[in-house]
Amino acid sequence: MAQVLPFQGYLYNIEKVGDLSKVLSLPYDKIPSQLREKYLERSPYHFVRLIRPENYERARQLWRDWRDKDIFIQDRKPSFYVYQQEFTLPSGISKKRTGCVGIVELKEFGNGIYPHEITFPGPKEDRFQLLKATHANLGQIFMIYRDSQQKISPLLEEAASTAPFISVYMEDLGETHRLWKIQDPAKVQEISRAFQNLPLYIADGHHRYETALSFYQSQLQKAKSPEQVRPYGYRMATLVNIQDPGLVILPTHRMIRLLRRLSSQEIKEKLSPYFSFHSVASLQEGEIWLEQKQEKIKEDQKRVKLRFILVLPGERLGLEWKDPAKLGEFGLSEIFWEVPVAVLHKIVLESLLEHHSSQRDEGHDIGFARSSEEVVEKVEKGVYSLGFLVPSLSIEAFQKVTSHGERLPQKSTDFYPKMLSGMTIYSMEDSFP
Repeated sequence: MAQVLPFQGYLYNIEKVGDLSKVLSLPYDKIPSQLREKYLERSPYHFVRLIRPENYERARQLWRDWRDKDIFIQDRKPSFYVYQQEFTLPSGISKKRTGCVGIVELKEFGNGIYPHEITFPGPKEDRFQLLKATHANLGQIFMIYRDSQQKISPLLEEAASTAPFISVYMEDLGETHRLWKIQDPAKVQEISRAFQNLPLYIADGHHRYETALSFYQSQLQKAKSPEQVRPYGYRMATLVNIQDPGLVILPTHRMIRLLRRLSSQEIKEKLSPYFSFHSVASLQEGEIWLEQKQEKIKEDQKRVKLRFILVLPGERLGLEWKDPAKLGEFGLSEIFWEVPVAVLHKIVLESLLEHHSSQRDEGHDIGFARSSEEVVEKVEKGVYSLGFLVPSLSIEAFQKVTSHGERLPQKSTDFYPKMLSGMTIYSMEDSFP
């Protein structure tokens, strides 16, 4: 299993930058150009200048200069950080999610670290160059663990019962972000020890993890001994207990621009051997139907229903997969019965609709949306040929598929909300405990 250690993090110096809501940032991959410009206007010390720089050399200069000018100040003691987010779901329900920020030993996948998502070369090369320029972890990797024996959670809760070191309300996000420090040597050691035998599952940050591992391997090749580059063998991450009540996965719906034009009738004919059709009177009714995933098949046994909503111009249609055994015809094991988005990509898009594409990125032949209204709007306007509304993925199904070493299509999970960049920084040059 991977070792989890405290570190001497760099944090923004409030005396220098003032209101933290003016400098903290969404993750780099959630910042379109328009938002980047807005961030730049907020403060000369906004974190976007480091994670989405003009160029990598500029990021290197800023990281050095801001430390020299005490824009960032370093903790003198190795610390675990308790990071809590208070937020409201799109449904209106309020939640709190609490994580432990530490540095995680980099391992090849399957050796205590388990991914779930496919990665792409472009983002990895970009993050590699930024890492090469700064030698610092500027954003979080989001990992999940199961604290069955409740050894870690009580220590985090104890810290979170006191006044936070940082508490900042992000008005544009409607979220409050808080940070506490755990620096007592006995408690720090207890947390590290509790993580020793726990597998860790990557929820968000696959590109950042693979980049960190590649960079560490490149440093090893140049080093005289592994000990010389040991700090590069760890990556900053926020670790959240799978039983945390604030751990939420939202669905990410799909919008498809078909490469070969098909009529609505042709699409239905291709789907009908495998799906039963259900009329959907309204989006609200359809979303309720979509999330009714359990059906009783025996007194003590339930089965998950595999459902989508097909969005066509002027029409919404509920789809329900008929026979679990038929997944095998397409090379999918029954583990994917609980992962509808994987079935959607592998069977519906690639096999039935013959939608093969080398460009699986937003803005090409497939689009992604959190809002079902956006899917309907863009299909009706002809921006996309059709859309699919998908149900949310359960935490249990997420753990099951990752434990089996399976990779899911891009944007299969939307762990909500995103963790801010700039709350803590790990420098491989001087933050290692």
